[in-house]
Amino acid sequence: MTYDQQRAILSLTEAKGILRERGENYCAILIADAIEIISALRAASEGFVLVPVELTDEMFNAGLFAPLGESSADFVHGSWAAMLAARPQGVK
Repeated sequence: MTYDQQRAILSLTEAKGILRERGENYCAILIADAIEIISALRAASEGFVLVPVELTDEMFNAGLFAPLGESSADFVHGSWAAMLAARPQGVK
């Protein structure tokens, strides 16, 4: 688990306890902080994209039917590019 994920979990856990003890105002601040952290985790870093954990049929077929190229390396790179292009767009 990453540091940011741990921070988000701790913030939400703390918010739950404080909601019971101090009231909603302080809790709302903690929850807003947790939401900001989680949102940052969902954003991909420069040069990275989000992909599904399970390979989709569209990604599989795109990779399978990628141009062969002149070498195995060309095929692997082309297949990878085709699969990334076929990935589902957006996070649900």
